[in-house]
Amino acid sequence: MSIMLRDVLGTLDCSALAEGMADRRLIHRPGGCGIPPEALFSLEELEQLLLREGADSKDLRVTVNGRMANLEMLGVLKDGRLRPLVLRQLTRQGVSLIVNNLHRYLPKLWDLAGDAERLLRDRVVIGAIASFSKLPALPPHYDPEDLLIVQVEGSKTWRFFGEPADCGMANHEMVKPPADVSATVVMRPGDVLFVPSGLHHQCEAEGVSLHVGLLIKHATLLDLLRDLCREHPSLNRPIRPLLGREKVAERLAALKAELISHLDEADAASWLAEWNAPRARVTGLGLGGAPDPAPAEGIAALTVTMVPPGRPGRRWKVGGVEFKPGAGALAVVSALEAGPRTVRDLLDAAGREAGPDEARAGLDQLIGKGLVQIAPP
Repeated sequence: MSIMLRDVLGTLDCSALAEGMADRRLIHRPGGCGIPPEALFSLEELEQLLLREGADSKDLRVTVNGRMANLEMLGVLKDGRLRPLVLRQLTRQGVSLIVNNLHRYLPKLWDLAGDAERLLRDRVVIGAIASFSKLPALPPHYDPEDLLIVQVEGSKTWRFFGEPADCGMANHEMVKPPADVSATVVMRPGDVLFVPSGLHHQCEAEGVSLHVGLLIKHATLLDLLRDLCREHPSLNRPIRPLLGREKVAERLAALKAELISHLDEADAASWLAEWNAPRARVTGLGLGGAPDPAPAEGIAALTVTMVPPGRPGRRWKVGGVEFKPGAGALAVVSALEAGPRTVRDLLDAAGREAGPDEARAGLDQLIGKGLVQIAPP
């Protein structure tokens, strides 16, 4: 069973979510999830995942009263392998389990992450926190990502502190947790919660509790600077204090001027599209290669989260490929940006913009480049 973002959001539509992101405010929708919460994930599924040792130990954390525990010292990890029976015994003692990158292990959550990336146009990862006592899993903290939370089992009280810090980095030393509680939300099964990045919070479960979180990672200037430094080796020229202050000042001035020049020349939209492309996913795990010709009732979807604006003849570099899209390809992309649609509807929409033959050729071009894939109807 595939789960799409709209299934999870339920009563929280994308326009309301966008407003919450823009205003950086909490949104709580009691019972708002559009599907039974246990269909999303459950404690039974978590136990089965751990029993079959299906999770990488790097994606699992155990906490005790808000403090991270050493898996090897607890006996959970031995010779690099998880010991699920030891982990089960620890849960009976009230520890909390944090599972990161949950979408890597469950096809339905892989599909959900992919759909979320297409609709939100950002990188999305999925995690879960299972609590087995009233002790908090984590100390007061903020996340650099926007959070979409669904309470699956049990109840949990979220306490929020102050206003969101305008910082896209985790644990920044200049961002201090406010002392005053600014809001309190009690989450029950089926509730949906949006938490803007930078908002300090701490959770307390009422016994056994499980929630699933979609973490929406937004690009920052630091990401752009890292990519520029990788793309332009000369930005990484060393600064040697031994040569004296004058030489150091000259080198710093030259690096600053070069960096400003590259920033001025950078195509922000193209960079952002490429930054998101490595995380792109397809709608479902069984798509394989698209048939040729694509069946009229097949479902076409972009396999990249964002594409740069373009015009015919301008080269695109996106999704690991570089090519010149024709007018038909541009029309197909424009028609698919709102989400997947049948090939018939897609060709009708793109054909009205670029002509039937151009639309067909554009779809074939994008399929060949791996930027569009077709799922069975």
